[in-house]
Amino acid sequence: MNNQKTQLEIKNQKTTTQKLDKKRFTFLIEFNLLSQIKLISFLTNQTLSNTINESIILFIKDFELKNNTQINDIMDFNKLKK
Repeated sequence: MNNQKTQLEIKNQKTTTQKLDKKRFTFLIEFNLLSQIKLISFLTNQTLSNTINESIILFIKDFELKNNTQINDIMDFNKLKK
């Protein structure tokens, strides 16, 4: 029981930390895509926002592999120029 409480507290701390790093963003999405991502979210027992975040992360990694580049490096370089 005590171990479960500790794990729950750790999970809550992570959630609080994650909320600090998030930014609200609104966009349009095809109805079928939304239905699919909602179903994936439900089946994996994740929030919709976490499922979308993971999908975007996978998309970025795929882009980086296909284009032999690192998005963060480009972003960092752009900050240096300003």
